[in-house]
Amino acid sequence: MHVPADVRLFVELESAPDLLLPLLDPEAWLTLTELLGQPARREDADRWARQVQETLQMPPDEALRTLFGRRVALVGTGLQPDEEAVVLCRPAGDPAELLRRWPVRPLPSTGQTSIFRLHSSLRVASFGPLLLLADDAAGRTFDRLLTQLETNAAPALANDPVYRRLLARVPADPSGVLFARLIAPPAWPGLPTLALASPRLAALAPLLGNSTSVLCALHREDRLVHLTVVGDAPGSAVARIAALRPLVERLPERTLAAWAGHVPYRDLDGLVASLPEQNLVRVAVEMQNKVGTLRALTDVLSTATCAAVGTVLPAGRPAGGPPAPALAVLINTTDPAAAAREWTALLHSTVALYKLLALRLGNRPPTLSFEPVPVGELTGEQLDLTGLLSDGPRAVLGELHLSWVVEGDALIIASHTHWLREIVAARRGAAPTLETTLERTPRPPTGRRDTIIVVHSGPLADLGSLWLAHLERVAPATLSEDWWRNYQPGGPQVRLGAQVTADGEARRLTVRAVLPGSPADGVLRPGDEIIGVNRLRFATTQPIAEFTRGLVARENPRWVDLIVERDRVVRVRRVPLPFVDPVQVLRRVVAIGRIVQRAVYHDDAPDVDGPRASLTLELRAGAPPLFPFEIQPPESQPAAPGPAPAPPPTTAFAPADQPSSQPADPGHPPAPAPTDSAPAPPPATNPPETAPAPPAAGG
Repeated sequence: MHVPADVRLFVELESAPDLLLPLLDPEAWLTLTELLGQPARREDADRWARQVQETLQMPPDEALRTLFGRRVALVGTGLQPDEEAVVLCRPAGDPAELLRRWPVRPLPSTGQTSIFRLHSSLRVASFGPLLLLADDAAGRTFDRLLTQLETNAAPALANDPVYRRLLARVPADPSGVLFARLIAPPAWPGLPTLALASPRLAALAPLLGNSTSVLCALHREDRLVHLTVVGDAPGSAVARIAALRPLVERLPERTLAAWAGHVPYRDLDGLVASLPEQNLVRVAVEMQNKVGTLRALTDVLSTATCAAVGTVLPAGRPAGGPPAPALAVLINTTDPAAAAREWTALLHSTVALYKLLALRLGNRPPTLSFEPVPVGELTGEQLDLTGLLSDGPRAVLGELHLSWVVEGDALIIASHTHWLREIVAARRGAAPTLETTLERTPRPPTGRRDTIIVVHSGPLADLGSLWLAHLERVAPATLSEDWWRNYQPGGPQVRLGAQVTADGEARRLTVRAVLPGSPADGVLRPGDEIIGVNRLRFATTQPIAEFTRGLVARENPRWVDLIVERDRVVRVRRVPLPFVDPVQVLRRVVAIGRIVQRAVYHDDAPDVDGPRASLTLELRAGAPPLFPFEIQPPESQPAAPGPAPAPPPTTAFAPADQPSSQPADPGHPPAPAPTDSAPAPPPATNPPETAPAPPAAGG
C-alpha cells in the first residue's frame, strides 16, 4: 500500500544480500553500470566505495547487509541517469540507531515522518520501521511516496489491475518482483497523466511481444535463481511449431553457449532484397537464384535452427595459448539427403564464383579445395578457409574450416572439423550432453518455444581469464582501450546525435533536438545548455571547436562527460558512446562468470494468456570449475602489435546557427572546426555522474 499505482518502475527484493553482495566486486559493478547505460572506470568503483563509507559510516558490504538485509524496494521512473528513483527499505537494524550513526541534519517534517539531509544531495526519511533514501533529483517521486506513506490517498500498485493480472501468471510467493511500465498507463482519477516511459525501458517492449507492461518474478532454490517474465501484450492461439529442445539438449556438455530459434529461410529473398543493389551478399544470392540452387536448399530447410559455441585446440598457432572458439550451426531439414546435396552444390558454386571475381579484379585467389573427412561413423566434407585469414585472426584461430555433415534430420555446419565431430558424437549418445543443464529450469518443455539460450558463464569466465593472461604475455598492447580506438566497426568518428545552437558570447551550446536511438538520446534533452566537455567549462567564444577537440581528447573512448545546465541546475552528464573493445567484453564476461555458473533462458510464442519467458541462473558461490581447459604450448613467439595511430578530429553534432556545407543534422555533422581557439584541456579525474560541475576556468 506504500507504492502509488502509476509508478513506471518498481523493484522489490526480500532477504537478498547474497544476491547483491557479488555486485560489489569492482568488475561486476562496472558491468552493471554499463548495462544501466552509465559506463564507468575502475577508479569510479573505488570512489563510489569511499563515498558510501563517508556517507553511511560503514563499508559497502555492511551497508548492503544493514539496509537491504530484510526487504528493499526501488521506486522510480526508469533506468536513465537523469530519471527519478527512490529506495524504500526495511533495514535489519533500528532506523533510529542508523540515523544517530549517520551525519544527518534535520529538515522540516510533518506528520509521522522525519526527514533529514544526508551528505550534500541525499535526503532520507524515517517512517516507523521504514527508511526512504533519494537524491535531490528525485524530489517529486520522494514527495509522492512520503504523501502515500502518510495518507494512502492514491490508488496503490497492489490494487492495479495490470499488476495483479501479471502477478497471477507467475509462480506464487516470489521473493522478488520487478514491474515496469514500458508505455505510460492511463491516468488514475485525480492523478496527473504520466509522460512517455523511459527510452531504456521502452526498448525492452519488443522482447515480449510489444507489451506495454512487464513483470518479472524471482524464486530461490538453493543456488538456483528462477526468473519468470510475463507481458501484457494481447495473446492469441498459436499453431504448434518445430521443436527446438532436441537441437539443444543433444549438444556436447562442454558447449560454452547455445542459441536455438526459428529462422524463416523461405523468406530469405525478401530479406536480401532490402540490401543495397551493390551489396556483395545480395549480388551473390541473386546469382545463385538464377540457377535455382539456393531456392532448392531453402525449400528443404525447416525453421528450427541452433548455433553452438565450443572450443578447439587448432593447429597452426605460433603463440599457442588457450582453446580457440569454434562455431557450429544446426538446421532441421525436411529432406536430409536433399539438404546435403543442395548445400554441397551451393558451396561449390559459391567458391567458383569467388575465384572468378578474384581473377576479374586481378587478384590471385587462394587455394580452396574440398575433401571428405570422417565424422564418427559418417563421412562429411571440409573446405579449408585458413588461407583467407590475415595474420591477426590466424594467431588466435590457427585454422578455419567450413565442415558439414547430415546427422539424422539436421544439417550441421561447423568452423572447425573437430567441433563438428564432438557435436555428432554427443548427438549419437557417445558423449555427455546439455540435457542435464536444461533440466535445471523448472518449467516443462512445450512445443511453442520461440527461443532457447544456454550459457556456461562459469567456464566462459575461466576461459576468459586464461585469454587475458595469454594476451598479457604475447600482445600486451591490445589490453589497452586506446589500442582499439581506430578499429571500430564505424571507424573512429563519433556522433552524439544532437542538433545544437552555438552562443559564443555565452560560451555554451543549446540543444535543439536529439536523434532517437543516438548516444545522446535519454541523456540530453531539447533546451539543455552544454557549457563544457571533459568536465571543464568552455573557455573561449568557439564552443564548437572546443567541443570537437575535447571529444577527440576524451580520457575514455567509451563515453564523454558533458557539463550540462538544465532547469538552472548544472550537472555532469555522461554520454555512453558506441565502442567495441573485445578485451573489455572479455573482462565483463569474466566478471559475470564469477557470479553465475550457468544460465538457461527460453521464451514461448505468445498464447491466449500473453507472452512469457523464463531464466534460470545457477550461482557459482565458490563452486569449482565445471570443466578444465588445456593450454596449447607455443611454437614460436610473435611480435606484439604496435601502437595504433592517433584518431582524426571528430565532430559529434552540427551547430544550427553557424554556416556549414551540410545541414545541422546529428547524423551528418559538419567538418571539424578550425583549431585557432584555446588548446584542448587535459583529461580530468572523473567524479560520479551526478557530481556538481567544476567551476569555470579562471574562476
